[in-house]
Amino acid sequence: MTSFGKYVSNFVKTAVSSISPNKIISYTISQYESEYQDCERLLQEKSIYYFYKVANHFDMVYLPGLVGSSGSGENIHAYSLFRFQGEEEAGVAMFSRFMEVLDPLHLACISVGLTIDRTCLEKITTYSRNNYGWGAAHVAAAISWRELFLGEPVRRLLNEYDPISGLTPLRIAIKEKDEETVRFLVTLDNITAFESDGDGNTVVHLAAEHASKRILCLLLQNLKCLNVNALNIYGESPLHIACRINSLECVEELLKAGCNPLVGEAELFPMHIAVNNDSIECVDLLFANCPRCINLPDLINHNTPIHLTRNFKIFERLCDLGANLDARNDMGLTVLHMKVRDNNFEEVLALLINGADPNLCDIDGATPLHYAIIYNTSIHVIRALLAFEADPCAVNNNQHSCRHLLCRDSERYIHSDERYITFEH
Repeated sequence: MTSFGKYVSNFVKTAVSSISPNKIISYTISQYESEYQDCERLLQEKSIYYFYKVANHFDMVYLPGLVGSSGSGENIHAYSLFRFQGEEEAGVAMFSRFMEVLDPLHLACISVGLTIDRTCLEKITTYSRNNYGWGAAHVAAAISWRELFLGEPVRRLLNEYDPISGLTPLRIAIKEKDEETVRFLVTLDNITAFESDGDGNTVVHLAAEHASKRILCLLLQNLKCLNVNALNIYGESPLHIACRINSLECVEELLKAGCNPLVGEAELFPMHIAVNNDSIECVDLLFANCPRCINLPDLINHNTPIHLTRNFKIFERLCDLGANLDARNDMGLTVLHMKVRDNNFEEVLALLINGADPNLCDIDGATPLHYAIIYNTSIHVIRALLAFEADPCAVNNNQHSCRHLLCRDSERYIHSDERYITFEH
């Protein structure tokens, strides 16, 4: 073929192949030889991987059948893995990247008697292209190709960590909720799963995040040295995460495995999170395991769980479980102060009936009755406080009683004859 004929042939190939630069194109060997005989071969590795210059693009070809194969050339396939239009250096980098991932998979297939077909290649190249830090074992886990971990070329990469995504092959299987792959990997004798990702999360954090009880159980049963109380960089244990997503099954399994509801360096502890989520079931699980956590103050504002209640059923449940109704946060507020401030008559009355002290002061010396005046709560709240012996003569740090507050000018204060009449009696 003349030089011009070669140019025309390569130009046509470029025009056609550029439509789908990442499509896997399969050839018989005879087709491959015909297609590429006039193309410039720039690289060849192991007689399996070839890098060609075709007119104005570069092409990577994978020939798995040439190693350890026999038979008719018509039954042996070659695969074009990509067509790349750009600088040669970038094309070589892509070639090297694909070969880095593909070669251990290729060798593992040979060792266990498997082959890589077009469908597998499409998955392998897609994962390699989209996840630059992944190696062969990451890809094998992502496509659930468990048999390849029996081959040494992939098995030795079992614990490889990708610093970009923070994933190992096991973490990929956990994230995908691939129970069978997790089951397979945790039984391999060279598995290690004690590392943390960039956020300090262990595999137990990850399983809790994805609310997978079965996978969590597989990890806890097979990886005996896991620290279930390990904290991530946010100061949270796996139990914090399970409570946040309200995965009751995971909460239960973590508690059985020794997760401590009192451990944490984040603002909120698991019980606070359960209350924020209005999850009575989660509250009950945590309390049954550790009754102390019901009065545990958080690490920032020193709010106990009952300070955070927004749902009356949760509020009632905490009262029934014996929450300290007179606990004060760092501002000196009891839950009664808060419910008065929120004009929540139902919960104010419940607190008073359950024995909350109506005369405790915040750091400014204000009682709940002061709050009732300051925040213009309903006359029903005021009468309830007075009925349970709130002292109308108590003064705050400014020596103001509730009667003083009734008389002062305030932008927030709303005049009410009922309030005046109530305090006169």
